[in-house]
Amino acid sequence: MNGLRRWKNGVSLLAAAMLLAGTASVRTSAAAASEDFDGDAPTAKAHEVAKGDVLLEALLTELDRSKDRLKMDQVKSPYYIEYRVEDVENYDAEAAFGALLNSQRQHIRVLRVVVRIGEYKQDSFYGPGMGGATILPLDDNPIALRRQIWLMTDEAYKSAADAYAEKLSVLKQFSADPNPIDDFAVAPVVTKVEPVVSMKLDEGAWKRTIQEMTDLFRKYPEVQMLSASARFSAVNQYFVNSEGTIVRNGRVNSSVTLNGAAQAADGMRLQRNPYWTEARAEDLPKRSKVFTYDSLNLRLSLSLLCDQRLFSLGRIGRSVEDPVQFRLPRMGGGLDRVKASKHSPVIVGSFRLQALLTRRRHSRFKTLLRSQSYCKAP
Repeated sequence: MNGLRRWKNGVSLLAAAMLLAGTASVRTSAAAASEDFDGDAPTAKAHEVAKGDVLLEALLTELDRSKDRLKMDQVKSPYYIEYRVEDVENYDAEAAFGALLNSQRQHIRVLRVVVRIGEYKQDSFYGPGMGGATILPLDDNPIALRRQIWLMTDEAYKSAADAYAEKLSVLKQFSADPNPIDDFAVAPVVTKVEPVVSMKLDEGAWKRTIQEMTDLFRKYPEVQMLSASARFSAVNQYFVNSEGTIVRNGRVNSSVTLNGAAQAADGMRLQRNPYWTEARAEDLPKRSKVFTYDSLNLRLSLSLLCDQRLFSLGRIGRSVEDPVQFRLPRMGGGLDRVKASKHSPVIVGSFRLQALLTRRRHSRFKTLLRSQSYCKAP
């Protein structure tokens, strides 16, 4: 029994000794890595630029590790590695005739890795060697981010090895090109790190806005289809490569679209789709303008197009530059022409209309326009 206890104690001491030796080894290698890091001025500068951005730090750390350690037996080390990340945040909301159809917010990070084996003249960028993509964690957890980056890098390296061998085999079947073009080009190193962008909006306020905007059209039976959508996005893009380039930039976009459709007496479908696009949500039109001017102008435009008692539709141009031709009934029974183009002072839907009566002014048309207080010159 005593012998068994002594044996267990000996095993425990041996395990403890191995653990301490492993810890010392890890600390020594970490210290050596730290010394290498401090001695590499470009690398140190890159990490200084990325300071405070967990994602960018993770990309650079894994890039350094891949350059040093990414190697398999009987396979060349990569001569070029690049990481691209798109951090995308979206918010979409849509309503129709006062009812909210959907409202959803999305956030996703997509990583694309390219590993090239060979050299600039001829490399593995062929078939499966053209890189791979995966989803990154949304949490700014360095370990989770680095793990996913490493797994994708390892997969891209192995695919590049297979692609390089396959490419060399295929090229042997053809005669050599007397004037070969390099597979890849050397590019100057670029360092451009811009601030990270984010979405800043009141989701509840925008949901109410599009619901109330579309609810205005419930009392107009001639409007058969009516919907409004609000879309906002913030995209941060990252790019780093083994040549030393580091780029981070961001952009935001905000848009509101109103879609309306009606049907003329002859069965023709007529649509109007005014929209507003700005970089920031606060730069979009104010609620008062959208309600009292733009939304109701859409209804007027559709009503004018469909009202066969006022005029019969002759032709609709395919673009804003192409004028719209109408024929208006004259008071005396004849027809007067109305030409609509975007250069006129009265806005109807997405067009600026100007009534140019070739014979004489049409009093009923003028009376109609004047009766619509929301259709006036800007």
